[in-house]
Amino acid sequence: MIRIEENLKELVLQKLSFVVDGRVIKEGMVKLYNTKQNFIKFKIENDGQEKDWELTYPYKILKQDSGYLFDYTLSAFCPRTEDVYWKMFMMNRDDSSRLYNNYLFVVPLSS
Repeated sequence: MIRIEENLKELVLQKLSFVVDGRVIKEGMVKLYNTKQNFIKFKIENDGQEKDWELTYPYKILKQDSGYLFDYTLSAFCPRTEDVYWKMFMMNRDDSSRLYNNYLFVVPLSS
């Protein structure tokens, strides 16, 4: 949790784009963030409106040249060599989040 908060501090007061599978799912300036239990709650301002957006903690956060990578893949949580990985992978995904077994890219935008 401490490592996640250290990385999140760099995102405050930046205009960011949150991208999954090449599609922008959220965009705006991060005014504030709050971590509680297993969730990160962002307060994002876009076009003069502030909205709250809540994400679960990623399994890994990687800093890249172009921003941050929030890793929600199962392999970041459990090695592929374990039977549990394959059991989780084969579960029904109909009601799962779009972040399930995926990457969320956090990319700074120029003002």
